[in-house]
Amino acid sequence: MVAVKGDLMKTTSTYYFVDAEGFLASTLELTDQETAGRADLQQNKPKERTDMGGVRSALMTLEECKAIQWRKVKQARDQAESAGFSWDGSTFDSDPSSQARINGAVTLAMLNPAMMIDWTLADNTKRTLNAADLFAVGIALGAHVNEQHQKARELRDQIAGAQVMEEVTSRVHQLMT
Repeated sequence: MVAVKGDLMKTTSTYYFVDAEGFLASTLELTDQETAGRADLQQNKPKERTDMGGVRSALMTLEECKAIQWRKVKQARDQAESAGFSWDGSTFDSDPSSQARINGAVTLAMLNPAMMIDWTLADNTKRTLNAADLFAVGIALGAHVNEQHQKARELRDQIAGAQVMEEVTSRVHQLMT
């Protein structure tokens, strides 16, 4: 950002104080002259931790904030993907091992259309599934995983296009809670 003061043009940079959970605590506008005296801002790496009103926070640039928010979105996406999904009134596990088991069972059903299998659901109850059921469970799993990745892609685009961190943090926290 360029600020004009009298006949003197000064370039200013915005730095963000972000708390440990990624919430925006406050912003700081500094001119190049003010930034020059701050070794922590010249090193272009994560800034030292600062205690602001009892909240541990870090001073960082917009790009650093974006990177943190994107990591948080990916973590939330992975948690949601592994949190289970429903099909036909039953809740199935969807952690990576469960996804592999479902995919294996679908493959078996392709090879043996007459197969029947007792499946342990997320609540540890049993449900008997035939080949058609397994195909439908596999489709439901794929839709569940895709939904989580679609949400994350939309947030990634919003993060990348943000001009100020407030745009990102409010949207990310709203969708992740």
